[in-house]
Amino acid sequence: MTTRNQNYSQSLMTSLSYIDDFAHLKDLDPLESVAGQIAAINRSVEQGIAALLEHKKLVVQYEDFWQRPEHYYNEITCRLIEQSEVNAGKAPEYTWEASFSNTNRWRLEDYSIEEAAPAL
Repeated sequence: MTTRNQNYSQSLMTSLSYIDDFAHLKDLDPLESVAGQIAAINRSVEQGIAALLEHKKLVVQYEDFWQRPEHYYNEITCRLIEQSEVNAGKAPEYTWEASFSNTNRWRLEDYSIEEAAPAL
């Protein structure tokens, strides 16, 4: 556990360095820190998406992506071709899994549900 906490602390410093709330998040309990990281990343992503033109956006529901990865791969490829980012003849065909399973579950080994609830 001590080694894991030390590794967590080292990786936290690297991963949080670009987040505005870094000074505050680095001193929190690991669960609260991760919750804060997620909130900061979500804010950043939402701001970035808001600045994009509509034809450059692709909204994807997490569960749908896992069920239909080829559909979204093709959507992304088409958009890149339309925006001249990829040559139509050089875009590889989708050859991976037809779908993936996801558990969409939290893994809280060091916390009970009651302890995690305030951070959600």
